[in-house]
Amino acid sequence: MPTKINKVNNLLFIEFTKSNNQAFRKLYDLYWETMFINAISIVENENVAKDIVQEIWIKLWQRRETLEVKNFVSNSTFGSRL
Repeated sequence: MPTKINKVNNLLFIEFTKSNNQAFRKLYDLYWETMFINAISIVENENVAKDIVQEIWIKLWQRRETLEVKNFVSNSTFGSRL
């Protein structure tokens, strides 16, 4: 059963796929740190980890119109799927 947080995140994601810049920023703010922590644990280099996470967000934005909500995962796992 989806939690209230997951429902809100899915709504943000839907808005993001419609090119809503505010939704993109909220998702970025929610997930950037987790993604960065996961990346740095893999590459063990802060600058490389930042570049990796930045590239992920760029690709998400470029592909936003083709992404589907069913592919969006919960807050607890999003950053661990690098």
